[in-house]
Amino acid sequence: MSISRLSRCRPICPAPVPETMAASVATPLENQFSQIAGIRKMTSVSSLGATRVTLEFELDRNIDAAALDVQTALSVAQRSLPDAMPDTPWLRKRNPANFAIFYLRLSSPSLPVSTINNYAETVLQQEVSTIGGVAQAQF
Repeated sequence: MSISRLSRCRPICPAPVPETMAASVATPLENQFSQIAGIRKMTSVSSLGATRVTLEFELDRNIDAAALDVQTALSVAQRSLPDAMPDTPWLRKRNPANFAIFYLRLSSPSLPVSTINNYAETVLQQEVSTIGGVAQAQF
């Protein structure tokens, strides 16, 4: 998987149109974020009263250090944001590798749920975790 680390910043602001959010909120944030080392990709989406900026970092970038850099950039950019913003921008750190990409449902017309759960946890979980490319199997 090419995506390794994401950080999101979402400021909320009373603004009449998405274009105003893009110009008055997204642009100052993007300008500040562009100075952070290790950014692979930056995208932003502005809507009525909200802007979401997503930063994707290189695989070798430490995500905790990147989050600290993003938080610092937010603090610096805060001075350039509209005074009318009721809330300060916030940061959410994510690792897309932690998202489930496959769900498996087990059922039986004759076995009790406890037997199915036991099978999933003792046999199936171990078998699935040995498949190449599986980081974690959890039942």
